Amino acid sequence: MLGMRLFMKNYLVYLGALLLVGCASTGEKIVIDRNSQYLTSNQQQNNPAISKVSSISPGDPVLESFDVTVRPAIELKEAVKFDGTYNGFVNSYEISPSVLPLVGQNRTGRFFGADNKVRQKVSASNTDIFVDGGIFVPNNPDMQHGLFIDNYSTALELLPFVPTYSFTDIETTERGDFRQEFIFTGRAGTLVNFEYREYIGGLARPAFTQSVSFDIKDDKLIGFKGAMFEVIDVSNASLTYKVMKHFRQN
Repeated sequence: MLGMRLFMKNYLVYLGALLLVGCASTGEKIVIDRNSQYLTSNQQQNNPAISKVSSISPGDPVLESFDVTVRPAIELKEAVKFDGTYNGFVNSYEISPSVLPLVGQNRTGRFFGADNKVRQKVSASNTDIFVDGGIFVPNNPDMQHGLFIDNYSTALELLPFVPTYSFTDIETTERGDFRQEFIFTGRAGTLVNFEYREYIGGLARPAFTQSVSFDIKDDKLIGFKGAMFEVIDVSNASLTYKVMKHFRQN
């Protein structure tokens, strides 16, 4: 009987702690549309810039063109701190200065966050954990910003202040992205040698690799697959050039 009382006492204490920790947020339950179609976009990046004079060594790319995946984000300049209450218990939230990518939206605004970004403290249960969430940015500038939690269910706490942040982008290369390179491989007299390469998802496409040479004795403009650059100076150790056009896109 004594053992049963001790078990029930410990169980109730444990259950009480779970209820306190389980209070992921004190705010309104919300639904976030996480459709990947608007979370990212693809952009093409070309190096070097048009009209820029560059110098490279054999083995370096003269031209490179590649796809980048761009995700909107916000950069928090200052920590966001907020206290809410749930059933009489104080929940303290904090997000440190960081870059938060776009994770979703709904009809009222966008949600920028990440895993384990929100620090949640409940003094009544001596709880101090990190949960998923971030910052809600409203479409209407007259609406309040918010702190959202993605712990057990998504909920929003409206903030009585506007967080200090700026909009930015996160650029990454993803599996399946396309890349082109035109590489300087050296010279032989008036001949300048190059190698063209294509990649998909970081893997070379051997069928699209091609070695080419150009005689610059009478003409220092070199064109290949829609790209064009001017040879300013070339030796066995370096190539100095200026880009006129980048690769033609299919």
